[in-house]
Amino acid sequence: MPNAQTLTLGELRAQDIGRETISAVGFPATLGAGSMGEPENRNDNMYVDSGRAESISTNQITTRQVNWSHGSSGGPILNRFNQVVGVVSSSNSLGNYATRITPAANCWIQEAMTDVTGMLTPENVRNRWVSFGNERVYFDDRSTARQVMAVEPSNLGVLDLSIPGVAGNSSPRHDEL
Repeated sequence: MPNAQTLTLGELRAQDIGRETISAVGFPATLGAGSMGEPENRNDNMYVDSGRAESISTNQITTRQVNWSHGSSGGPILNRFNQVVGVVSSSNSLGNYATRITPAANCWIQEAMTDVTGMLTPENVRNRWVSFGNERVYFDDRSTARQVMAVEPSNLGVLDLSIPGVAGNSSPRHDEL
């Protein structure tokens, strides 16, 4: 989204249970609790639902008050200050679960963002292909990303798919056992 504001990271603590309103933001497949009777999100609209966390563990936030469904995974869980305190992870009949942004995770994310920001200076990317995981991005002479190319893993080694009992394989065949 052009000109979208960056969300900062925050923390949801155990003492915030029952007091702090949280919101899940995403593009779910269904609108509501995710049950079979819910209307489909046919236009891929952004959906926001708010409520309270019911439990917080070391790495997880659990709620039945805030709805999300398939397609919401990876979306932010926000506190009342619009800080990201978690990431939508899963849901089932017992509740909805988000990965919690802990102080340690916050530090790791900040360090990773600093590394990437330094790497993406105009001088470093101008007229170059830059690798990001399984993708390569080409930056033009103005340091604007112009082309994305998927990169296939190249070091998979040899995978033996031979069937036992077939010529060249000394294993006994199924009918010989």
